[in-house]
Amino acid sequence: MASNVLSIPDEILAWHMRLQHWFPKEEGYEISSVLSSDGLGAAFHSITVHLQIPEKDIDHKFLALVLGECGWDADHMDHDGTVLDDRINYHSDHMLATLPYGSPFACGVVWHNAITLLRYKPEKHKYARCTAHGQNILDVKYEAGTIDSWFHRLKKKWRPETIPKGRSGFDTSRLRSHSKSPPESMILSLYVEKEVDNS
Repeated sequence: MASNVLSIPDEILAWHMRLQHWFPKEEGYEISSVLSSDGLGAAFHSITVHLQIPEKDIDHKFLALVLGECGWDADHMDHDGTVLDDRINYHSDHMLATLPYGSPFACGVVWHNAITLLRYKPEKHKYARCTAHGQNILDVKYEAGTIDSWFHRLKKKWRPETIPKGRSGFDTSRLRSHSKSPPESMILSLYVEKEVDNS
């Protein structure tokens, strides 16, 4: 990958191609590569998926995958987890604020040949992690079936005919006045025990 941060990393390009299998453009999905800035002022790459229905003025981001840096494996995450948390929270904050209240959405971390997946369950106000054989970092070759099943379940919740309606009004009780981070009960930490989401 080139050192220029403005270039799109190979890992993002690879996942852009993979996501087209589950979320094709002709079905109303838009896959985008995004360059953002985290709370520490560092630029980071992500890939997002939106469901777009122009005639209804709908453009909902429901999936955001953050690029995992080289070396951020399972052992290294305990050390750098706060950096990943901050970057994932950047997207989860946006989805909590812009999606219809009570909508499910998903986040994760991607490497070239691996992925970590988390789904927000609004009915429980918590995140559930996808695991296989006790591991939460899924290899695209050996855990292809698990990954495919997970994305298909997410897509069922985000089709033009099944788009979440949410509540008619905006729930101002969810606004946070002092911090951009989710409340303690909703903090997304990749190294803390979470509910498993393989059903």
